[in-house]
Parts: sequence; structure tokens; C-alpha cells
Amino acid sequence: MEEYNTIFKKQYKELLSCNADHKTLVNSNNDTLRIQKDLIRYATSIKNGTNYNGFRFLHEWNPEREHTPLLASKILDIIQKVRPKNVCEIGAGAGIVARYVREVLDDDAKLTAIESLPNHFKHLNTHLNNHFMLNRVRTLNLSAHKLDIIKDMEFDCVYTSEVLMHIPFLVAVGIISEIARVSSKYIIHCENVVSCLNKGDTLEKEMNECRIDYVSLYDKLGFTVVSNDVYPYKNSHHSFICILLERCE
Repeated sequence: MEEYNTIFKKQYKELLSCNADHKTLVNSNNDTLRIQKDLIRYATSIKNGTNYNGFRFLHEWNPEREHTPLLASKILDIIQKVRPKNVCEIGAGAGIVARYVREVLDDDAKLTAIESLPNHFKHLNTHLNNHFMLNRVRTLNLSAHKLDIIKDMEFDCVYTSEVLMHIPFLVAVGIISEIARVSSKYIIHCENVVSCLNKGDTLEKEMNECRIDYVSLYDKLGFTVVSNDVYPYKNSHHSFICILLERCE
């Protein structure tokens, strides 16, 4: 699986078992080849700036949707509590949450915002520049499933806000393995509960319709839950989870 990160390649059979239905998804070498083929298709789509099959509406996603401040407030509460010095956002979109985070970080703290899609990355830089923050945030146009230029445990806090619900199960598990690799201390994971079922008309549709068991997955990657809260959206039947995890010593 040359298109994928080292941890996923070593542990993918175990990691893919962390689905809500507790299915065993890898029973043979043929299963491995099918998974590898699907992951390569995703990696290729990111490189070419095209949408993964079944996610054709991703380019229409509004990166400044109105409920973002609610999610950001929960992330900010945690960051102000743990006071990290080197922070990374995975899937920064237009930079709305990154801007809020930069405002509450200590002056000597660092913030890196990573976004894979070229159009969103353009919005990210424009937004930060408009708020006079571009020189205070490092922005990287990288695909989160393989953060080659990021060192192991480079950040003491990595957060993600409503990102993985847009990603097929197979890829999302790989992204989480990278999030765990680059965090030395904390992970903050915010996700829409209703949308956590990662669907898509992909080659491996049955596998990709699995729901991730986040607590189990992070546990296998060496992180334990500090808090796991559910919050309702205002004027909506949807709710979201906000999980704070800490690396096991």
C-alpha cells in the first residue's frame, strides 16, 4: 500500500475491525488487494483534484456553514484548558475554526492548518489573510491520509472538526492513524453524529458504509478518552460529538 501511511499499512487488519458492527473486513489476500485498490483510487483523486467516486458533491460543500462557531466553541474550551504549544488542524476548510483557535492560543504557540482540496486551500489562505493572520498560521496543502512531511509526534494537540464524516470508512481509518502518529499528547475530535456513517458509491461500498467505532480505534492507536460529549445543534435534529483523547504513557 505505497499510497498509504506506515501505521495503516502495518495495522490495517486490526484497525479496520474498529467499526460499529464489529465486522471482520479482511479475511484473505484478495480482500487486501481490493482495499489497496480502493485506497489508491482515493489517493489519486486527491492528487488530481478530482472527487472520489460517490462524493461528487464535495466541491459544493460550504466551508463557512452557520453551525461552525458552535463546534469551534467546544474546541476552544478544550484548547484553553490544556494550553498546547504546537497545534494542528486536519481538514481546515476555509480556516474559520483555525482563526478562532489562533485567537485563543498563547502568543508563542504555533498553529498549522492542513487542507487537501485545492479550492478549499485557496479559501483557507484568503480567509486568514483577510483577518491578518496568514503570517501567524502555517498552511499546508496536504492529503491527511499520508502526511509525509510531518514528523512523528510533531504536535502536542491535533484537532479535526466535521471532516471524517465526509470521508469513506477505509480512508477515514487511515487518516485517523496519521492523526495519532503526529500527536504527542492530545487529539480533539468533533463530528456530526448523524453523518458519521461514511457512505459512497465506491468500489468497496459494503466496507465503506461501516460506521467507525472512534473510541476503539483511537485506543488501538494508543490514545485514551478524557471526555466524550454529545451536543445538539440549535434548531436541528442533528447533534455532534466532541471527544478529547490523550496519548497513553
